[in-house]
Amino acid sequence: MTDNTNTKEPVQKNRFTSAVSVTIILLFMALILTPAVLLITTGEDKTVLDGEKQYTAPAFALSDFLSAQFQNDFELWFSTKYPLRGNFVTAYRQLQFDSDNIGFNVSMLFVPSVKDGETAAETTEHADTVEGEETAAPEPAYSDFNPLYAHINKMLYERTAKELSGYKGTDQVVIGKSGYCYENGYINELYGYSPKYRDCTDEYLKERADKLDFIQEELARRGIAFTVIITPSKASEYEQYIPDWYKAQNTEPDSYVRPVTRLLTMLDERNVNVIDCASYYDEIGLDETFPLTGIHWNKPAAYEATRALMTSYEEQTGTTVRNILAAKINRGRTPPGFGNGETDIFNIAYSGLSTASAITDDVYYWPEITVENEEADKINILIQGGSFCWDFNYYMETYGLTRRLHRFYYNGWSGNPSGDPFQRGDDAWETALKSIDYVVFECNEQFVCMMGTNAPRWGAADKEPLGYNGNDVYESLYNYLKKSAN
Repeated sequence: MTDNTNTKEPVQKNRFTSAVSVTIILLFMALILTPAVLLITTGEDKTVLDGEKQYTAPAFALSDFLSAQFQNDFELWFSTKYPLRGNFVTAYRQLQFDSDNIGFNVSMLFVPSVKDGETAAETTEHADTVEGEETAAPEPAYSDFNPLYAHINKMLYERTAKELSGYKGTDQVVIGKSGYCYENGYINELYGYSPKYRDCTDEYLKERADKLDFIQEELARRGIAFTVIITPSKASEYEQYIPDWYKAQNTEPDSYVRPVTRLLTMLDERNVNVIDCASYYDEIGLDETFPLTGIHWNKPAAYEATRALMTSYEEQTGTTVRNILAAKINRGRTPPGFGNGETDIFNIAYSGLSTASAITDDVYYWPEITVENEEADKINILIQGGSFCWDFNYYMETYGLTRRLHRFYYNGWSGNPSGDPFQRGDDAWETALKSIDYVVFECNEQFVCMMGTNAPRWGAADKEPLGYNGNDVYESLYNYLKKSAN
């Protein structure tokens, strides 16, 4: 009789190995195919979280496929639209929120806490603040010479900068001391934490300043006034509330000088008409310029900037124009609801989360406006800039400072399509400038490194190196005026 004992054992092992292999393959295929099956059966996820950029599904084209543009656009769309994605993200953020509030940072399970080039010992050495303890806040004397703002300045001065334990926000919105919210790029720009701010060269800034100087001169020859307004950075205005834990995770480079600091010197040397809001607020005695819950200025700061723009026009032209004047400052427990939203990044930081324990502003402020020189003529204004300009739109249109207001939102033209240089070429400026009395270019302190180009990106994207950023309004207008001058 033949003994089959030895032959049965290899056969059984082979069957077991095959079964395991098939199971692994099936599980792997299920993992790969499940999103596609769900996408076909349930459709794309409809949940929209605050602050997230939304993408549309790209149409297939062979040329885009061969250039890999289709694959890139598909990945961008799928990354925010795969089925049940909103549920997964919301569940994770709620877990992060709850765990942070009991002293455990769940994100540390997925993200290394030590940055490139820095040892764990160095990280520990930097982080010498105990969470929950009150830190000594700088105590500059508050401005009390302007009766319109003395009281609210005093309230800011008396607000203690307290390092918080618990929830610290997202990669885009940082929760600072005493609950102050910051978009990460503003802090990174202030201290030079990101390469795009460190790598902003004097040569680039000089080129910007030279072109702005040329634009101002050529517009003046056409009888058009021109002002550059540098809107404030919350990180710079409220540096004392930037959290110590965020500083401990980053390294401030030696000899870093902010791009905005260097640019303002260059503009001054060329006599470009510029309003540096941060300096202007110091001159007029306004210290309280941002809400705790938002990244844009508060309404008193926006009002003062708008008034300064109209005053600059008067000084350049010698013409009296309508302007706004604050009779008093109103206050309330809820935001006033016009212009820039004052809880914008608060809603991004807490999107999908309970805000029962979140810190919010005790009071919001807005000016009670009257119209100065009401009998004076209105003027036609063209404004280019970012989201801070929504308050310019509100004040200028609501109080009748302008007959016609055209705007570029970064590089998005809001007027007649025939005046859009990015659709019709640089010569379209002839239409865009027709009957315009005043051109205003707005740039935020944080965005000087890419002024005149497309909107900034936040979160992890802010740490990416400086690169080409698409259309350039300054370059386009400069090219048109230079061609016209020849």
